[in-house]
Amino acid sequence: MSVCWSSPIFRCSRAPTALREPRPRRSFTPEFKAEIVELCQCGDRSVGQVAKYFDLTETAVRDWVRQAEVDAGERDGLTSSEREEGAPGPGVDRVTRSTLTERGQSGTSSPSMPGPMIPARPVMCTDEKPYQLPDHVRGPLPARPGHDACQDSEYIRCGTCSIFVWVECSRGWRRVQALSQRTRIDRAGQVKPLLSVDHPDAEIVVLVMDNLNTHGVASLYEAFEPEEAFALAQRLEIHNTPKHGSWLNIAKTELSALTRQCLNRRIGDLDTLNTELSAWQNATNTDQRQVDWQFTTHDARINLRHLYPKH
Repeated sequence: MSVCWSSPIFRCSRAPTALREPRPRRSFTPEFKAEIVELCQCGDRSVGQVAKYFDLTETAVRDWVRQAEVDAGERDGLTSSEREEGAPGPGVDRVTRSTLTERGQSGTSSPSMPGPMIPARPVMCTDEKPYQLPDHVRGPLPARPGHDACQDSEYIRCGTCSIFVWVECSRGWRRVQALSQRTRIDRAGQVKPLLSVDHPDAEIVVLVMDNLNTHGVASLYEAFEPEEAFALAQRLEIHNTPKHGSWLNIAKTELSALTRQCLNRRIGDLDTLNTELSAWQNATNTDQRQVDWQFTTHDARINLRHLYPKH
């Protein structure tokens, strides 16, 4: 079905945002929703652009797109007809109907996981961040009765370092280490223990990482003999995130959590920093904290359509 943006159905008068009054809850016909879904799927405009053009909420448009994919059999969930018939509660659309049948239950949902854990092919997300080592010019004053702890705003910079993080989401495992620099040899020195110590029995280790210049297998050949570098490279399957899309790497999320939970204070030397990182790593691994990754492949095909082949 061809879509014409100048069609009367798509004409609407929009008042300036500052003058717009609160509006009552609106209802839309199935035909209108189908037109909006087709516009989102044709690839000319993003979901946000379509929602803005028709004065709709982006959340509502995404829900319509997801429901259309369910109705078309492209993703699991309750179809529109099943919802109208009063099928089990709202949480059930996150679990496939076949899974519900096997479990013999309804109205429940399984936790979102990045993927099943396959011991022979673990999936690792990796990234690094620069970090400066600030220290106090004058020692902080501890808290005492009637007074809060005090810290001088002035500080001295004792150097910089790079924090490397490795995340295996399927089993809630992390490895973190800070090094004084970030070269190809430093990177290769992190890859070798990953293969020989952390996953010695894995046939292939899948690495998800961005396109940094030190992330290629060439770093292995700079650090090790050709035979050893080749053996290590043969056990790696590298998946690079898109350009300007490194936020798709779950290791970015872990670095954000690490910064808020461990690096929110002044640490002036590398040894102390690695001690603190080791304590955070052990506590997190003991807790086996999982990652509730919400961005699905279906969402990627809508939001990142410009990265997919045109034909």
